[in-house]
Amino acid sequence: MRLDIRDERIQELLQAWGTPYVYGAGTPSDGAREDWWLGAPSRLPNAPTPCPRGWDCSGFYQAAAVRLGLLSPTAGDRGAAALYLAMTPVREQDAKLGDAAFYGAHTGRPTHVMLCLGGDAVLGAASGTPTTFGADPRAFVSLERLRYWSAFLEVRRLKP
Repeated sequence: MRLDIRDERIQELLQAWGTPYVYGAGTPSDGAREDWWLGAPSRLPNAPTPCPRGWDCSGFYQAAAVRLGLLSPTAGDRGAAALYLAMTPVREQDAKLGDAAFYGAHTGRPTHVMLCLGGDAVLGAASGTPTTFGADPRAFVSLERLRYWSAFLEVRRLKP
């Protein structure tokens, strides 16, 4: 994995590394906050009260895309499947900072998304489930290889 850690944009994104996975947490508007890397509480009715701050996969991708200037903070919130449909395919070897890597566990449909950093690296909220609200020490924003999960589907890019 080759990653240009001198890139200030990547340094900023890496601030989120280790932030807990919180299902239902994060929207594009969260990417506009100064302390964005801390995440947001879940917006789901079954979330614990108080709910810790964190990210789910699509919430993190959208907030990071706002930080990169690729998405407006007023954009509508989308899950992994809706993001997939709003993007165009990119060859894996052409993945660049801001692209999205999609994964589909046992379905062949996108159920998970990670942010491409370039150089075969992805960053995102991983290892959570619909019942993960920040308490699982194995579920957090992590840095991985693009094909870290065998359920890899493809890389896609936001439409201009």
